[in-house]
Parts: sequence; C-alpha cells; structure tokens
Amino acid sequence: MVVVDETDDVGTRLPGEPDLDQTSSENDGLHCVRLEMPQTRRQFLAASLAASGAAQEARPNFLVVITDDQRWDMMGAAGHPFLQTPNIDRLAREGVRFTNAFVTTSLCSPARASFLTGSYAHAHRVLSNWEDISDDEMRRSFPALLQEQGYETAYIGKFHMGRDPDPRPGFDQWSAFPGQGSYNDPAVNVNGKMQRIKGHSSKVVADLAVEWLGGDRRRPFCAVVGFKESRGPYTPPPHLKNLYADRPVQVDDVKLEHLEGKPSEVEHIQLSTPREADHNIPGWPTDYPSRWQDYWRCITAMDEQLGRILGKLDEKGLAEDTVVVFAGDNGFFLGELGLFDKRFAYEPSIRIPLVARYPRGVKAGQVIDRLVLNIDLCPTVLDYAGIGSLDGTRGESWRPLVEGRPAPNWRRWFLYEDFREHGYVHWPTIQALRTEKWKYIRYPEGGNEDELYDLERDPGELNNVSKENGWTGLQTRLGWEIDRLVGLTS
Repeated sequence: MVVVDETDDVGTRLPGEPDLDQTSSENDGLHCVRLEMPQTRRQFLAASLAASGAAQEARPNFLVVITDDQRWDMMGAAGHPFLQTPNIDRLAREGVRFTNAFVTTSLCSPARASFLTGSYAHAHRVLSNWEDISDDEMRRSFPALLQEQGYETAYIGKFHMGRDPDPRPGFDQWSAFPGQGSYNDPAVNVNGKMQRIKGHSSKVVADLAVEWLGGDRRRPFCAVVGFKESRGPYTPPPHLKNLYADRPVQVDDVKLEHLEGKPSEVEHIQLSTPREADHNIPGWPTDYPSRWQDYWRCITAMDEQLGRILGKLDEKGLAEDTVVVFAGDNGFFLGELGLFDKRFAYEPSIRIPLVARYPRGVKAGQVIDRLVLNIDLCPTVLDYAGIGSLDGTRGESWRPLVEGRPAPNWRRWFLYEDFREHGYVHWPTIQALRTEKWKYIRYPEGGNEDELYDLERDPGELNNVSKENGWTGLQTRLGWEIDRLVGLTS
C-alpha cells in the first residue's frame, strides 16, 4: 500500500493500494519469481523442452484473435444492451472473461508488438503506427519461440507493425495486409506474393484462417488472426448496412462538454460539438451519429466471421485442445470527455475486451477482475506451451488466475505510455501509472500539468485532484514508479 497523508505527505496508508516502497526493480513490482535465462535463446528452449518431457506430447494449440479499436464494453458478454456478438459471448461463456484488461500503449502498432513480445513499447521500440518491428523482436515473439519448438505457425490479416507486408520471422504461413489494409477487396501478401482478394476484409481474413485451419495439421499450431474491424472509416459489409438503423445516436448522448481540470494537452482536442470539428485533428468525425452505427456493424461483421473460425475448430475436432484468446488491440473514445480516437490514458482508450477459452484447462464461465495486460499474452502462451518465460518479458502468465491457484503477488498497478508521432502531433507524449484505485498521468513534454484520479470515487475521470492539498506524496511515489518502469531509475 502507498504511504500517504491526506494533509501533509506523511501518514497512514490508503486502503487497497500497493506499497510502492517495497517494489523490486527486477520484476515490475510484481514480486514474481522468473526463470534464469541461459546464455542463448536456443539453449533456453532446448532446456525447456527437455525439462517438460512427455508433457510436450500434449501441448495445446493456440488461436489468437486481435480486433481493431474495439472497446472493452463492445460485446454482449460485457453487458452491451443490443450489440450482436454471439461468438465472442460464446467464448466468454465457455471460458473466462477478464473485466480489467488493459493495453500498455493505446495505439495499434505498439499494442500489437506488445501482445507478441510481452514488452513495453519503450523496449520493443515500436513507438507509433509509422514504425516497423525489427526482425530481432519478431524472433523473440511467442509465435517464433513456438515455431522453434516444433509448432506450425501462421499470421493472417492485419499485421500493421510497419507498412511493409512482407513475411516476418516466426511464421510458416503468412497472409497479411499492407499497413491498415482495405475493407473491400483487400490486397494480401500471401507468403511473399501480393494478390488482391475479392470480398469484405472480415470474410477474407476468415476465409484464409478457415482454409489454413482446415489443412492437414499434424503438429500443434499457433495462428494469430488480425481483423481490420472495427477500424475507421467504418465500412460494414452490404448485408449489414441497415443493422442498428433503429438505434439512432443523438449528438446529445455524446459528452462533448469542456471539463475543468484537464491539462492544455487535452483541452485543445476537446471541442464543443462535432459540427465545430477542427478537420486538422485526425479522426474527429463530423458525421458522428451514423459512424457510430457503422462501428457497431463492423464489430458484428467481425463476430460473424469469428464464428466461422470457431466452427472450423469444432469441425476438425480441435476445440478441446486449443487455447483461444480474443482481444482488442486498444480501446476507443466514443465522445467521453469530449474525445474521439484513442491514445490518451483515460479508461475508454486503454481498456480492452479479453476473453479466453481452453476446455481442457480453463473452467467455463469465469469472470476475473484482476489487472491483466496485453504484455501478459506472450508469457501466458509460453507457459501453456511448457516453455517458461524469457528475459526481458515484462508481462506475467495469467494461467494461475484462470486455474484458481493462489496469486498473492499479482500486479496491482501498471505503466501506460504513449509517444508523440509523426502526422499526429496534436497527441502528446504521455506516461501514466494505473493502480487498482488511482490513476496518475503526466505529460513529459508539457510542463507541470499532471492529473490524478480516484477511480473508486470518480470512474469517469472527471475530477482531477492533482492540485488539491494532500496528494503530493502520493503523486511523488507514483512518479517514482513510472521512472523505474521506463528505466529512468533502478
């Protein structure tokens, strides 16, 4: 728990908070024991394989599905009143849903790189949507490590870690869009050869995934499937063009008010109404109500195609032995705090949907509220595959959580970071620490305009208490932990 006084910086602990003074620089403050890393990755993998012995014969398959800009609450399983996502809901019903899942950078390319590598953006160096992931980072991604242990691996759909669609290390099968890809008749690089495939992108991705899964899979496999949905500008398939037409969105439903206490970095993006939008700010929609409906339609289109992929697992008799993980690459503002797009450290931007199913190893119908991150996917996959963990991976396997084993040292806070990028200079560099109770946000390039929110009392992050008396000690301690996590201090 954090030691802080509400009047003079020295006093009692606040209930429910981590003791940041007791954190270790070796493990992100999680106090978790890590495996010692041998001299080379190959030595490590060989040692893991030998140690697991006969258990390797029963290694599960992996299917990881990542969607684009899908908020945590955009699925029926999370309580959405009318959005049709029966296949995501099925996964949640047959597996586990994480209610407090987050990304460490709320932007497509950095977040996707963190899913694959288990590292923060400042470590894997994919800092924006304009930067490529290095081959060295790809070789330490979980698909590459599984491939080295005999798994068949495939990447299908939106890759978007750099605009180059050429095959990357770690995959036997490669079918990827260039950059963001296109909604209609997308270009696809299939094992080094560009081709244009007719159809809506959701169906094209599912067709490629179903075809690959339907092949002669004689070894355990790992397939990563990236849907373009629900990336703007939203273009649903024709058969869904009238879906949700009876669910009109009123501009008054969108919170566009100017909010006191927000720093200047946020104020210049908050505008009074969509009709007064500054068109120099990327992503601000002037036709917001109809676009919201198309956003819903794209999610439903993706869910339909997810159902086809799950159906192929059923048809092939693979479902029982396959770990399926469904996640969004980041959240998205739908007008909260007067904002659209993502990037800022507020909850609608950083919180994601995350569900997982593994009939042989995950009890169905679980709902887990512990803090889990996109950087946890890599160590979780390696854990289930019997590989262990690798040096430099900052996430933790959530396997103990879903198996009901004690996890007394599970994380109680995490680092969020975002970096000013070429072409989107309106969005600032951001560093934040999100605990179970508090969120502290700072802008390293913008002077002394910090934000502090009590998430228990103020879940909408409307009341910035950073300038109120009594919170200096807490902010200092949270700032120290940010410095440690980004490597500024030991």
